[in-house]
Amino acid sequence: MLVAVSITETLLAPDSHTFGSQYVTVNSSRGSVVVAGDCAYSYANLIGLNGEGVYIPLGFGIGSHFESLKVIDRMMKEVEGNLDRVIALHDFERWTRFTPFAEVDGFKIARAG
Repeated sequence: MLVAVSITETLLAPDSHTFGSQYVTVNSSRGSVVVAGDCAYSYANLIGLNGEGVYIPLGFGIGSHFESLKVIDRMMKEVEGNLDRVIALHDFERWTRFTPFAEVDGFKIARAG
């Protein structure tokens, strides 16, 4: 199976969770999709613990919580607030947001964006 993607850019998030944190923005037919990397561990970082819309910085890191919040805000602006266009790699909820349509050697493949 061959999947083609067009990466818009890899964005450095200096002095946030770690000094070298980064996330990737990918073009899709539905708009930009953000692969959050270590900039957001879970969807709760993006929408708050109870979905109240208050960003939550990552709890453990060596950088600035303020910078982490700015990065989260930048990611959310890139997807126009649409969580269906954010892949939080550390959150198992991603499999309820993006239903796998295939599995290859134990790796699930899902469509995002």
